[in-house]
Amino acid sequence: TGNTAPLPTLIADTLSVQLISISTNNCSDTVVESFIVYNNPIAGFDFIEVCANDPMTFTDTSLLFSNQNIFSWVYNSQEIGTNSSLTYTFANSGNTNLELIIEDIYPTISCSDTVTQTFIVHGIPEILYSVDTTQCEDLPVLFSSNSINPTNEPMTYTWEVNASIIGASADISYTFNDDGIFPVTLSVVSDFGCFSDSVFNVYIYPTPDAPILSVTSAICPDDPVTFTALAEDNSTINWSGPMNFESTDFVFDLPISLDEMGYYNAFITSQYGCISDTSNVLATIINIFDFDDFVFPNVLTANSDGTNDELNLFEYFKTCEEYTLYIFNRWGNKVFEQTLYSPQFKGETISGDILEEGVYFYKLIVRDAEEDKSVKHGYIHIVK
Repeated sequence: TGNTAPLPTLIADTLSVQLISISTNNCSDTVVESFIVYNNPIAGFDFIEVCANDPMTFTDTSLLFSNQNIFSWVYNSQEIGTNSSLTYTFANSGNTNLELIIEDIYPTISCSDTVTQTFIVHGIPEILYSVDTTQCEDLPVLFSSNSINPTNEPMTYTWEVNASIIGASADISYTFNDDGIFPVTLSVVSDFGCFSDSVFNVYIYPTPDAPILSVTSAICPDDPVTFTALAEDNSTINWSGPMNFESTDFVFDLPISLDEMGYYNAFITSQYGCISDTSNVLATIINIFDFDDFVFPNVLTANSDGTNDELNLFEYFKTCEEYTLYIFNRWGNKVFEQTLYSPQFKGETISGDILEEGVYFYKLIVRDAEEDKSVKHGYIHIVK
C-alpha cells in the first residue's frame, strides 16, 4: 500500500566494488560495479489501552523510506490486519502482545523491520453478589459484593434501588420500609474505568399486625380462663407468660392460679416468616383476697335507694373461700344467716321481715373443710 508521508532525505547509499583478476602469467583485468544499499524501515506504533470487548486502535508510527509499504499486524501468530492503522477488539483481558511487521518495497528488493509491544487489555468486572432476596419490611437486608476483576485493579461499587443510590461500598445494609418487589442494581467500575452492572429483584414482605388478644376473668383461683388471639390468616402464634408459660394455640383454656396471674404476651409469624410486634393481655382473678384483707362495713343503709342497700361480701370480702355470716340482734337472737352462694343480707330477716333501724351484731366464720379457719366479730348499724 502507498505511503504519502514525506520520506527521509537519506534513502540509500550507492557503493562501488572493484574486482581485479590476475592470472598465473600476471595477466590481469579489472571490473567496477556499483549497487545500492537501502535503509531498513524502523517499525513502531502507538495505542491507548482499553477494556476487554472495546475496540482498540493502533496507529502506525514507523519510519519509512519507500513510497510502497506493506503492513502486517500479527496477534497470536495470526495476521489480523494489513492497513497502516488497526482497530481490533480483544475478548480476553490481561497482558497482550501485538506485532507489527513493516516492509519498504523497492524495485529490486524489499526491506523490513518488526516491533512487538506489550499492553494490558483491562478486565471487565465480573458481578458476583450475595443477598437474601426475600426479607420483611423494616428489617435490614445485607448486600455483599464478591465481584472480581480479571486484571486485579481496585473497584468501586454503587448499589441502587429504583435509580436511587443506597450504598457505595462492597458490603452494605439497607432497610426497606414498605413491602413490594424492588429492582436492585449493583454497578462495579474498575480504577481503569471498566464497567459492568447487574439487576436483580428483592422481595419485601409486609410485617403483620400484632395479634389482638383477649382473656376472660376468673372468679376464683383455679377457675379456667379462655385466651383468644385474632391475627391474619396462615400465621402462627407464640405465647409466653408467668411461670414459664408457653403456647402456640390461638384459642385455649387455662386453669389459673394466683401465681399465674399477670401479663401474657404473644406475637405472630406470617406465612412469609415476618414477625409482628408483641401484644399483651392481663389475666386476673376477681376474688383473691384473704380473710384479713378487708374491713367489714359497719353501716347498712337499707332504704332501697340503690346505694349500700345490702351486705354484698363479694364487694368487700373478695374471696372464694366458704364462709358463714350470722347477724344477731341486741338480745343475741340470730335474725339472718348468709353463705358464699346464698342471698345477701339487706336489712331483712331470713323469712323476709324488715328489721328495724339499730345496731346489730355479726359473726363471720371462714371454714376450711370442717374446721373454722378464721372468725370475725363486730357490729353493723342499720340506717334507713
